[in-house]
Amino acid sequence: MADSPHDTSNTYFHIEGDYAEVIDVTESFWPDVMAGKRKLGGWLVAGCHFEGNPDHAERHPNGDEILVLISGRLDVVLDEEGGRRTVALRPGEACFVPHGVWHWQLVHEPSRLLALTCGKGTEHRSVPE
Repeated sequence: MADSPHDTSNTYFHIEGDYAEVIDVTESFWPDVMAGKRKLGGWLVAGCHFEGNPDHAERHPNGDEILVLISGRLDVVLDEEGGRRTVALRPGEACFVPHGVWHWQLVHEPSRLLALTCGKGTEHRSVPE
C-alpha cells in the first residue's frame, strides 16, 4: 500500500540498493551531510523549487547527477576543467552533471527541478563571479 504524498520541496527519497527511505529535509540536512553526520550511501531523489538564483554552487565528488526540469526555465552552469559550459533547460529536458564538477543554476523564471544525485560527499561553496 502506498503512503501519502510527499512535498518534494522539503522531502527527499534516499535509494540504496533495493531500499528507499523518506527523509524530511530540515535546514541542517546539507550541513550534516557535508560534516559526515548524515550518511548517504545511495542516490537522492529531490525536488527543488527556484524563484531566483541559488546562493551556492555544489559538486558531488562521489557520483554523477541528473537534473530534470519539470517547469519554468533555467540554465545549469558547469564549471568544467576546460572552462564554463551553460546548458539551457526547458520543461521535460535533462542535464547530466559528471561527478566532481561544480555547478549552479541561473533562473530565468520560477522553476521546479527534479535532481537524482549521489549525495555522499556533496560540497557547497559560493557561486563564483
